[in-house]
This record gives sequence, C-alpha cells and structure tokens, in this order.
Amino acid sequence: MFKSNVTVYRVSWSSPMFHDDREKWFVVREPGFSYKSKLKGEKAAEEAFHLTNAPDECLEDEQKEILKEQQFKGPSLCVGDVVRVEPIVRGIAQPQYYLCKSFGWEKYGGDVIELLKHLL
Repeated sequence: MFKSNVTVYRVSWSSPMFHDDREKWFVVREPGFSYKSKLKGEKAAEEAFHLTNAPDECLEDEQKEILKEQQFKGPSLCVGDVVRVEPIVRGIAQPQYYLCKSFGWEKYGGDVIELLKHLL
C-alpha cells in the first residue's frame, strides 16, 4: 500500500546559483519526477536519493520498476534539490518538503506559499 506521493524538484545546472546558493530554500527549482512510495517523511526523501544515485545492482526490482515507469535517465538527485513528500491520507494533503544538504536533509518549516513560488 502506498503512503506518499514523492516529487523531486531540481536546481537547474545552468542556474548561476547552482554552485553558490543551492543549499538555500529560495532558489528556483524545476520539477524532476514523481512516483508513489510506501514510505513517508524523510525516509521517502532518502528513498528518492537512493533511487537516483544507486547503481542498478543496489536497487530492488520494485525500485527498478519505478525508474522504468518514469523513464528516468538522470541526473541524480543532489545537494540543493528539494523533495516533496505528500502523505496519502483521506483527501487531506499536508505535504512536507526536504532540502538535500551536503550531509542529510533539512525539513522546511516555514511559509509553504513562499516556498511554492520557487518550485516551478
């Protein structure tokens, strides 16, 4: 049973902010890919990182199928990318946002409307 919808938003590699400010929240990001996950919260964000960074031999068959369905060809999730994890609950959406940091994740706790202005 799926618990979350997961969407990855990427900092554009051509962005002048790619190298300098990518660990800040308010940088324009482009949608990457979306999929349904059996995980929630930071674990779902970590799964998205694993899906896009691990070699095929480290992926389970179900994970390989997700990438095949998404026709994923890269690039991998990296520092500065944002992962939106939207728990699947009876008609109530309460998405959580996680910023991929150099080490681990930072959960967004501010004004979601302000953040959405930067997620195209």
